[in-house]
Parts: sequence; C-alpha cells; structure tokens
Amino acid sequence: MTKQAILPERGAALRELLRRQIRAVVLLIVRIAACALLLTLLKPLWGARPWLSNLLFGLGGLLCGIPLLRDVGRNWRWRIALGQAYLAAGRDEDAEVALKPLEGIQGQLFDPGGGGLQALETVRQKKKGVWEQ
Repeated sequence: MTKQAILPERGAALRELLRRQIRAVVLLIVRIAACALLLTLLKPLWGARPWLSNLLFGLGGLLCGIPLLRDVGRNWRWRIALGQAYLAAGRDEDAEVALKPLEGIQGQLFDPGGGGLQALETVRQKKKGVWEQ
C-alpha cells in the first residue's frame, strides 16, 4: 500500500473535521448548561458571600472554556497533520484545501510553530512552478 492509499479522501476528511468542530461546540453548550444548573443549585449555600459567587462563576467558566480550547486545538492539529500528509503524498490540491483555513486568525492561534502555514506556502509555490524538487 502506498501513502496515498492510506490517506482519507478529501471530502471524508473535511466532513470529519466539521463533525469534530460541531462536537466541540455542542459539548461546550452542554458544559455551560451543567455549570449553570450546578451554580443555581448551589447559590443558596453561599448566601451573602459575593466573593464566593465570583469564585464559583470563574471556576465554572474555566471548566467550560478549557475543554473547548483543547478540542478546537486538537481539530486544528489534525488539520495541519492531514495537510502535511497530503503534501508528502503528492496530493497538492488536497493539501491546499486542508490547509487554506490556516490563513485566518484562528489558524494562526492554533499553529504557533507555523508548520501548517509553511506547508501551505510550499503547496502554493509548487502550483506556481517555483518549487523544484
């Protein structure tokens, strides 16, 4: 089996990326609802202590936000690895489609090393005929 045969088709890979992104957002909504319910149930326990209320709301925000950032980061990491694998297998068009969203602000946030953007630039140079192997 060649590398190209092991890699998923572009459409299936992009659908999987979308599914993962939707899953992360749905889980965020579930976490927010669970934290809101928990904070509502615990509110009578802290009474007139506003500092405790602020502390618990902050902890609830962390419990909701950190897993979202983790899931979104994994999704971008998978996108970058997929694009680099497509590039290594010679599937330049698929690599460009997979890596193109890295041009946005969210891609820059989750690609701090610049490996994905560098792979995208390599693909574009190949398309222009500048890249020589």
